[in-house]
Amino acid sequence: MAFGVSFAHVNLIANDWRQLARFYEDVLGCVPVLPERRVAGNRLARATGVADARIQGVHLRLPGYRDEGPTLEIFQYDPHLDSPPVAANQRWSVLEVEGPEAPGS
Repeated sequence: MAFGVSFAHVNLIANDWRQLARFYEDVLGCVPVLPERRVAGNRLARATGVADARIQGVHLRLPGYRDEGPTLEIFQYDPHLDSPPVAANQRWSVLEVEGPEAPGS
């Protein structure tokens, strides 16, 4: 069984996503992958464990990678949460798997 696994993204939750994104752009040379994201709905609420969850933010292309490379996702909750849920990425995969018998296919 042959299949490839590659890193897709990492997600950070910020109090001010624009300020944190600017830091990564200025210091590391990350490039925004537009459009900016605004996500809400049942799927997000189930994945985060936060009723009526809404997040907004941006993906940043990491330096040294091409357009298909991994991204740094920077989001903030709206309204702001004092403490983001600890279950946030339990249901969403951050790995891309390719192959005829990829797990979960």
